[in-house]
Amino acid sequence: MGCLQSKVETAPTTPVRETYEDVELTASQKRHSIVKPVESWIMNQSEYVAKSNIDKRIIEILQGRKKTMVDNNTFNKCTNFERVALQFGNVEIAFMSIREMYERHCDAKAMTLDNFCSALTSFGVTTDENAVKDIFNESDIIRDNALNFNEFAVSLAICYLLDIIPNLFHARGGGDEDDAPGADYKEIERDDALKISKAFETVVNAYLMFDQDASGIIKWGEMKEILNKPESSKLKSNAAHAKFFNVERWKELDWNKDGSINFQEFFLAFQKWVGIDEDEG
Repeated sequence: MGCLQSKVETAPTTPVRETYEDVELTASQKRHSIVKPVESWIMNQSEYVAKSNIDKRIIEILQGRKKTMVDNNTFNKCTNFERVALQFGNVEIAFMSIREMYERHCDAKAMTLDNFCSALTSFGVTTDENAVKDIFNESDIIRDNALNFNEFAVSLAICYLLDIIPNLFHARGGGDEDDAPGADYKEIERDDALKISKAFETVVNAYLMFDQDASGIIKWGEMKEILNKPESSKLKSNAAHAKFFNVERWKELDWNKDGSINFQEFFLAFQKWVGIDEDEG
């Protein structure tokens, strides 16, 4: 049901001659590009196939979001790297609230499916049981039939994209709060809902920043295009991309080494980048 498999140790692969460098760059641009061997699995060109209905729905939502942003001429502003990076501190604060929510509904350090169902009910989620199970499985990235804190945060991000947690939906400006079926569910207070909603928007914007073809999936070719941008005063934003998002970052992201990064993988790694880790607390 979930789309990702456990992170498995594999034998070292022999680096191939592919590098960040692109043959179409000018000689001057090449001097500023980062050149480094890249393992063959990173360059896998196979088309990504959604592993579950939830995974497919997430991709469709992300595609729709990017199209709307492009149509409204807000994409470049919202996905500016410096703008996203400046929100890292606020994201960390929002995740403190998520940790409190996790600990309220978790028996130990792992959240079971029953715990998860109970948590979503208290958050006002009214979707059917099968959908809840699908979200749980999609968030169980290490495949141990439980959710640690970081995976729980992934599950809330999925719920946020699906618009099934009323207070988060309204915090984003959706619908009429007074008429909402789940409006009476106040475990997620308004202030927390606003912080969490903004944090999730930051992660979504960061993801879409690298999904250049609006496929809902990040591929190595898109990453390489960003990394190859020369560092110049006119391209400071792109230079910052390259410093932050490199081959080592890719290895952190692509858990199952299929050459594609989906939103769930990205969200899990993003937490670590802003200083949020399961071992905290």
